Amino acid sequence: MNDYNYLTELSSKFSLRNVLSKNPFFTKILCERKDSLDNFSDLVILQTPVSNNYLEILKSISSIKGVHSYDSHYSFVNSNDDPFNVVSRNYVPGQTLTHYLNDFSLSKNEEVFFQDSIGMLVSKIHEKGYSGLDIRRSNILLNEHLEPVLFDFDYLFSKQNSNRFFNKLKDADLKDVDELFSRQRSRSDSDLIYSEFYNSLRK
Repeated sequence: MNDYNYLTELSSKFSLRNVLSKNPFFTKILCERKDSLDNFSDLVILQTPVSNNYLEILKSISSIKGVHSYDSHYSFVNSNDDPFNVVSRNYVPGQTLTHYLNDFSLSKNEEVFFQDSIGMLVSKIHEKGYSGLDIRRSNILLNEHLEPVLFDFDYLFSKQNSNRFFNKLKDADLKDVDELFSRQRSRSDSDLIYSEFYNSLRK
């Protein structure tokens, strides 16, 4: 995929700043909106075949306060006539919980406050029928008001795929929240549960 070709078609709305991350399914780019000064946006280029599924997930959870929501999307077709989407997400100024904890120490009460706030966000996403949130400090953004914002939804698992594995990943999410500030934090169970799910499909 040539990101810059597609961005040319969006050049009336966005100016490219830099590529934030890239993998075989997603390309995340920080852009500046041309219709508003000092207003930035994440553009997420979603490649087929996960494109439409991911877009549906974003639509479903974007109404939750504390979720990094999208505000618009654009549909394109690549050189092979495969459809894909470009999603514009409102840029949230702030820093990850990892970076914040490198500069500041939290009291026990502050840890409980953050843990409860993040736990409520996770529960609301579970209520929407998704689990497998990959809860870790680097995936939690603190905005300019020090409110937690969840932003990494690349591997969300839908309850429609399997209720049993949805519940397993839900339990793993809640365990990750409980251990967020643990000095002896264990490795998340999510990867093992995903492997178990995909192995079950091959049987």
